[in-house]
Amino acid sequence: MALLKFGKDGQFIEEISDPMPVHVLDDGRLQVDASRYGVGGPDRLAGQRQDRDTR
Repeated sequence: MALLKFGKDGQFIEEISDPMPVHVLDDGRLQVDASRYGVGGPDRLAGQRQDRDTR
């Protein structure tokens, strides 16, 4: 799984494609632990497109 990292201004910084721990939540969504790359907690998705949710 790849993770795209964007800056505060929305500009693309890098793509992280190293293997990362992925967990399946109770509602079927995937949660990726990207904390070792400095990606924050639950608010890390704020402002991103939510229409990509495949639940």
